[in-house]
Parts: sequence; C-alpha cells; structure tokens
Amino acid sequence: MLLMEGNLGPNDYSGQVGPRGFGGVAESLSLRHKGHGNLLFSDIHVEKMDADAYRKASKKRRFWLPRDIPADGMSRRAFSGLED
Repeated sequence: MLLMEGNLGPNDYSGQVGPRGFGGVAESLSLRHKGHGNLLFSDIHVEKMDADAYRKASKKRRFWLPRDIPADGMSRRAFSGLED
C-alpha cells in the first residue's frame, strides 16, 4: 500500500498511517465514500475496500510492505505482528 485516506484523530497532523503499533500512527481506513475507502498501491493500481476487506488485508505483511522486510531490527519489530 502506498497511499490511503486514513481515519486520523482530530489532533493528528502527521497524515501517517501504518499497521497497529507502528509508532502511534493511524491504522484505520476512512470509509467516507459510501462505506468504502480508496487505496493506491505501489504497483499503481487503485482498490476500493469496505471495512471487512480492509481489516483482512491490513493484517498481512504484503499489504504494508511490497517487498521483503529490511534486515534491520527496527523494521522487523515494527512489522512483527503481521501475517505472512
């Protein structure tokens, strides 16, 4: 995933989204478009997802990382809770 419209908090000016536990960033997709959200992926395709589709996809490592995880410890810890 390259770009998504995140459901940011009222005082969140970072605009960052990421998996649960990733540096306190927003983790949920904004569903402002008739119950769907739009996502742009690294291969430049766009998907429209509802809450259930997003919940399933966002648990997968490949959703957040289009390539393998870098070898450094920080990256491994940040994405450790995701499914393969």
